[in-house]
Amino acid sequence: ESKPRTPRLFRSLFGTDVYAFFKGDACFVILNDNDGFKGNIPSSQIRFLKELIKFIPKTSLLVVSQHVPLAEVSNNDEFLKVIGEHPCLVLSGHTHTVHRKIWNSNVNEWGVGASCGSWWQGERDYTGIPVSLQQCGTPRNFYRLFISGNKYELKFKGVGLDDNYQMDIKIKGQDSLDDSIPSLSEIANGCVVANVYSGCDSTKVEISIYNGNWLPMKHTEMIAPAVSKIIEWNKKKIYPSKFSTKIPLRKQQSPHIWTFQLPTSDNNYHILKIRAYDDYGLGKIEQSLVFNLEKNN
Repeated sequence: ESKPRTPRLFRSLFGTDVYAFFKGDACFVILNDNDGFKGNIPSSQIRFLKELIKFIPKTSLLVVSQHVPLAEVSNNDEFLKVIGEHPCLVLSGHTHTVHRKIWNSNVNEWGVGASCGSWWQGERDYTGIPVSLQQCGTPRNFYRLFISGNKYELKFKGVGLDDNYQMDIKIKGQDSLDDSIPSLSEIANGCVVANVYSGCDSTKVEISIYNGNWLPMKHTEMIAPAVSKIIEWNKKKIYPSKFSTKIPLRKQQSPHIWTFQLPTSDNNYHILKIRAYDDYGLGKIEQSLVFNLEKNN
């Protein structure tokens, strides 16, 4: 049986790394599926989960916390079989990105990012802390979990950012540096690019211009614009600057980008709102932006 590597110090200070507890009506289950850099849930933990579930009502929420995402766990089929029809929220880490996967009608997984971002690397801000942007274009973060019965909602919180900052919105052409970044130069001027940090392929993302009707945005596979800039500036040796370190970012598509092409307008000033919501733990979020389209006309 494969045995996950667990620091002895953790066990000596806190005890076992596999346990469960109740908070309200929800049962929280802590597993250790980290087998080096691979994911595997040992048979002993599968048995633990199987015996535990016998005592939990089928309508009660299971919140399973582990390190490696289920997609990278070699025996995730065993896990899903044990969970059965229980409503289950899986919280995972490991990738230092924010991502989500809906496994079936009752099992929903959130990769919750990292408070250290990309391992505390990158250009330092005015306080001397590395920006450490994550591969998906998400800033350093954590999540707040709210539970009512077997329903739940997760709220993104960027470290050092306002509670309401849930996405970054870019309009191509407003930044004069855009055309110096190969992947951004290909985007049409006036295209709105929204990186909705907590979005997934089941999220509805809509845009309203001048308080007009809500229109659907297009889920788009692309590298996050902020990541594209850093990659290019790393390549040109602009980054890292003195006393900073290089973020190991790759040309990898972000799973939570939406786009919308703005119509040509005689009025250069626009107010737009973007909202996002779904039925899998993301409560409705909304963000506004005021901008000038003069350069695009």
